[in-house]
Amino acid sequence: MVSPATAAQNNMEQLKPVLHLLLILQSLACLQWIRVRKDYFKTPLYYFGWYLLFLVIAEICGWYLNHIGDFASGAILFKFLVIPIEYCFFLGLFFMLWKSSSWRWVSPLMILCYLIAFFIESYSGLMQGLKFFSLSYTLGNLFLLVTVLLFLLRLGLTDDILFLKNNPVFWICIGLMIFYIGSFPFYGLYMYIGTTNLSLFYQYQYIVSILNCIMYFLFILAGLWGKPKFIYSSFSPR
Repeated sequence: MVSPATAAQNNMEQLKPVLHLLLILQSLACLQWIRVRKDYFKTPLYYFGWYLLFLVIAEICGWYLNHIGDFASGAILFKFLVIPIEYCFFLGLFFMLWKSSSWRWVSPLMILCYLIAFFIESYSGLMQGLKFFSLSYTLGNLFLLVTVLLFLLRLGLTDDILFLKNNPVFWICIGLMIFYIGSFPFYGLYMYIGTTNLSLFYQYQYIVSILNCIMYFLFILAGLWGKPKFIYSSFSPR
């Protein structure tokens, strides 16, 4: 019978090629969006490249911390900084995109509810030694998916639907949906699966990593195919 330590090591060896690919795709997406950032001046997507740069730096820091064996610091980095910034950034992005929509104020309320859940779970997690904050992650995941679906619904009711290939926000939304819908069960039941069925946990972790790669590939397409000079009713300069 394989020991848990050996199983974890074998899983990490299987994940390495996918994680390398993920870092490459993150870096390419970052470079692409920084390259075109001036085209998106005075639009919400002007900040997307800097957000991706933050993620690449965080990913490299996480790799370094894991390499030197400081797994606790790596977990803290992502649990207390990277994941909250991810949710707040995208919910804030849609707040800016919904310039003329009655749904605009839903995003700040979602951010507030997420942060309240995050701080409550952070406090209880520090007290109880929780390894992953499934409740706040699930709540943030749900909020983001609802926001993306509402945006796509609004997109489909305008003439923007005729220019989907050239609408960068569309490809960003598709990437977010693929990753966050696919990873919803894994992160929602993270602690339960991790403690009751390690084989399923590692298999699902591999799938989630693939979905993450697909998301960043679509972010690259958004930067390559996006035409900022088009005037979209759902994506207009502020």
